[in-house]
Amino acid sequence: MKSKARILQPKYQSKSYLIGIFLITILLMTCYETLKEIYFKGQLTPWQSHGITILVTSFYATIAGIFMRNIVGKYAKEAHHASAKAQSVITNIFDAVIMIDELGIIKNFNPAAEKIFGYSAETILGESVNVLMPESYAHQHDNYIALYKETGIQKIVGKSRREFPAKKINGDVFPVDLIVTKMDVEGKKMFIGVVRDITEFKCAELELMRIKKEQLDIYEKLQQELCMASSLQMMMLPKCYYLFPCQPQVRAYGIMRPAKEVGGDFYDAFMIDDEHLIFAIGDVSGKGVPASLFMMRTIALLKSKITKPKKFDTALIAMNKLLCEHNDTNMFVSLFIGMLNVKTGELRYLSGGHNAPFFMRHNSSVTLLEVPRNLVLGISDSAHYQVTSIQLQKGDTLVLYTDGVIEAENTHNELFTLQRTMDILKSAHSDVKQLVSSLSDELNKFCHGQQQSDDITILALRYNPDATVQLKNSLFEWSD
Repeated sequence: MKSKARILQPKYQSKSYLIGIFLITILLMTCYETLKEIYFKGQLTPWQSHGITILVTSFYATIAGIFMRNIVGKYAKEAHHASAKAQSVITNIFDAVIMIDELGIIKNFNPAAEKIFGYSAETILGESVNVLMPESYAHQHDNYIALYKETGIQKIVGKSRREFPAKKINGDVFPVDLIVTKMDVEGKKMFIGVVRDITEFKCAELELMRIKKEQLDIYEKLQQELCMASSLQMMMLPKCYYLFPCQPQVRAYGIMRPAKEVGGDFYDAFMIDDEHLIFAIGDVSGKGVPASLFMMRTIALLKSKITKPKKFDTALIAMNKLLCEHNDTNMFVSLFIGMLNVKTGELRYLSGGHNAPFFMRHNSSVTLLEVPRNLVLGISDSAHYQVTSIQLQKGDTLVLYTDGVIEAENTHNELFTLQRTMDILKSAHSDVKQLVSSLSDELNKFCHGQQQSDDITILALRYNPDATVQLKNSLFEWSD
């Protein structure tokens, strides 16, 4: 900011300007004397010569006076205009502007300052700026000014911005945003402070901090609830060890890895009598809490609708009708259900739009089980589901899975694919647990740290009608 002293200082007062005028005057007088001697050829008396010189000098002086007056008038108008403009800016600026001298005496107090602090300019001008500060800060301010006068060290002056406590006429202390700069006015140091009341901003800041804390508390509670929901969901699934130790004819093992804390994938397996085993796998649309709730509803319906072998054929029709009721979120679930007679090896199965399981005959290649193309559950309450049957032989294996397996992506956006899954299963170990673990390990290697985008569920079952179970030390052990 230019000071008033600099604005009011006319350019002709500079040394170079005065020297220029002096040299021009010497040059003109030299030319005049030379021309006078040439024209009159030295015939003038001293009085005549001095008289002419006086006239010419007076003429030059008159011209110079007129010229100097015009210049002074021009710069006086510019200075007045600049001063009025600066005063207008200070007067009408939104922020408070306070000007003090080296002693801390207030020299300028604009209307915005009057509004913020409650003082009128007439009563505050000539007072110490300390009246606008709390006592502790007023003492510090005196020390800052004294230090600056002695050493020139700028403690506050020159700071681009500083939050500072201020005091109103009624004694209320409030926070302000302070910007301080210095200037020279007629050889004296002056300080200009631009002050903005940030009370509302600080209140908003405190409110924002309170809201953030509440959000953090809510988030932590949600995380705790999600962890509990995840535990409850995993409790609803069969445990991650060999299923049905009392039914040695079926060796079964499954895993489920949700993409989030809770997921929409599930698998289940349970006996409905001494001979019939029900096993299922499903994939609910979406992920997270809504999918997990829909998943739990599906599991509950599955166990309530298949309680006897004769109810198996109509199970999906009944489940679909109930899932369509009050389904305002338009969620759906793909589902594969199998019912295996562990004594005869007869497998009857239903599919509601789910992926066809992998089927491996003993000592043969991997194929896909032939599955009817039916509609997923939860879309249309008039959908029908066809039952298919197949006879399992000793050593036959089924591997059920969800989309999260074949659609897993690596860092190059490549999919794991159905073919890659089949190639891994061809070389898998004979034990179903090792088979599932090998497929899971290969998935991890393929994704190589890529964030899981979908739930991953795998369930493998192997039929061995010749297996028996022996009781030893109160534990069931496998015997082939």
